[in-house]
Amino acid sequence: LVGLGAASAAGWLGLVLFGFGLACGAWDTAMNVQGVAVEVVTKKHHMPRFHGWWSAGTLVGAGAGVLGARAHIPLSVHFVTAALICAPLCALGAAGFVDERLLPTVPNGRAARRAAGRRLLVIAALTLCGATVEGAASDWLAIYLRDVRAVSHAHAAAGYTVFVLAMAVGRFAAASAHNRIGRAATVRLGALVAAAGIALSVLAPLPLVPYLGAVCWGLGICVVFPAALSASGQASGSTDAVAAITTVGYSAGLVAPPLIGTLAQGVGLGPALLVLPALAIVVVVLAPVLGHGPAPRAATATGSGP
Repeated sequence: LVGLGAASAAGWLGLVLFGFGLACGAWDTAMNVQGVAVEVVTKKHHMPRFHGWWSAGTLVGAGAGVLGARAHIPLSVHFVTAALICAPLCALGAAGFVDERLLPTVPNGRAARRAAGRRLLVIAALTLCGATVEGAASDWLAIYLRDVRAVSHAHAAAGYTVFVLAMAVGRFAAASAHNRIGRAATVRLGALVAAAGIALSVLAPLPLVPYLGAVCWGLGICVVFPAALSASGQASGSTDAVAAITTVGYSAGLVAPPLIGTLAQGVGLGPALLVLPALAIVVVVLAPVLGHGPAPRAATATGSGP
């Protein structure tokens, strides 16, 4: 963050952004691995709530950026302040990491390993579909509201803000739903709600309905990525699996823009967005692979992580 604020040339900025991306990716993976380990220790669903706090932090950071811009605070000061706040919080959180060896292990044997590998492939496919549906909102929702529904720029931005807020609220509520009805059932229900919300946003003619659709879109799709991460660690007993599913989820950001954009050139943006409910239905079909919930602890070792 300090380097980003101090960068004064395009080459230097690109180098710093590359390093910043590496650090963020490593930290995101570590957080997700820890989330799985905590679920194993407590035998409860926590991953949606963890991602809810991440969403809340995103909103707080965005709000701080808006306030800083309005107050004409230099970007370098903003980034240094953020670094001074975040660094000790990250160190404090890392000090409480649990031992990642608590992740359940896959039974020895070629058949068991193959079964775990096949399950991870299905989880990866589910993750790609769900993350594409989620990422499409950040890429296209505001554009759709502005260009197709002809609302103002402020109202278009409000539509995406509603989606993000629904995501955060939904993730905090999802942990309770997971514990009550299970992970697969929660994801199946969420994907159906998201599909209905997207269809509502695109097909309903009333002016306020797209905002209601955005709420359903966010509330529904927010449960998919955290659940897939949780299931991946429990399916393989490997931190590599969590890292792989994390990568698949983030790579969806490379899929959604060209997918929707290419379709929009041929049929228009509204009809192009209707591919998203189809992807949500794929999530519904694949949801059983996620299982019901956290597996029991496979080892008794305790301690702090690396």
